[in-house]
Amino acid sequence: MPGGQTDLLTPLNSNRAGAGASARRTGSTVMAAVSLFKAVVGTGVFAYPPAVREAGWVLATAVACFFFVINLYTMALLNLAIVAMRQKGFGADSDGRVEYHQLTAHIFTRPTNAVFLVVAVLGQVLTLASMTVFVVDQIVPLAPSVHEWQVALGMAVIVSPLCCLRTTDALPFQMSMQLGSVAVLTGMVTLLWYGLGPHGGFDAAEIEGDSRVEFRGLATAFSISAMMYSAHMESVSIEQDMVNRPAYLRTLVTTQAGIGLLYMGFGCAVYFCFGTAT
Repeated sequence: MPGGQTDLLTPLNSNRAGAGASARRTGSTVMAAVSLFKAVVGTGVFAYPPAVREAGWVLATAVACFFFVINLYTMALLNLAIVAMRQKGFGADSDGRVEYHQLTAHIFTRPTNAVFLVVAVLGQVLTLASMTVFVVDQIVPLAPSVHEWQVALGMAVIVSPLCCLRTTDALPFQMSMQLGSVAVLTGMVTLLWYGLGPHGGFDAAEIEGDSRVEFRGLATAFSISAMMYSAHMESVSIEQDMVNRPAYLRTLVTTQAGIGLLYMGFGCAVYFCFGTAT
């Protein structure tokens, strides 16, 4: 075996030392679909309705569809790359487990991989910064007693430790996923209840200008949609835990299609319920 592969296999196998020659996989197809759903659907679902308001529901939907295809394609390529590594013997003693950072280390040379790591980290930092600005802009007007720096500090305390995790197996990541799922579901139900329920949301909606296409909002729709479907690192762990790994691609396509319909349907529903107040 070439020396480059040996360097990667050593930490991969040693991380599973004492777990037996083959790690036991317990994830079903349904569990994988649920995990993918939880990994993708987050606060972005609340950022999308304002994008619909700014860009119009037709243009915002078109941009969301574009990034849906891009993210689905790249996540599928990621899985195919891992399958190819397994066929070359990677992770043979650990049930074919290949972590995300080991994949990039194998694909790129050492200097290039370092650049890739810096770009990836910088991208995550900028994404978190933009999300913080969005949350501050939404929360501060609703709670005048809360200052912008307090909201930013609270988010930093919660989110920053998660940025240091190299895998999705860590307990803090799993706990944040559970808490996030409950928070997102509660928020979605609340918005739809007040929008479609007996509270005058739909009837009181005010829609100005062309509600279909507003090119002035293209940048907003672009920046929000770019991150809505992304869960590349999480998808690696999800696929590796599946009992029937060959079924992962079909599960990925089906789940992402459902998520896409949820995002776009929710965004348009909120906009038509609340109009300019979205």
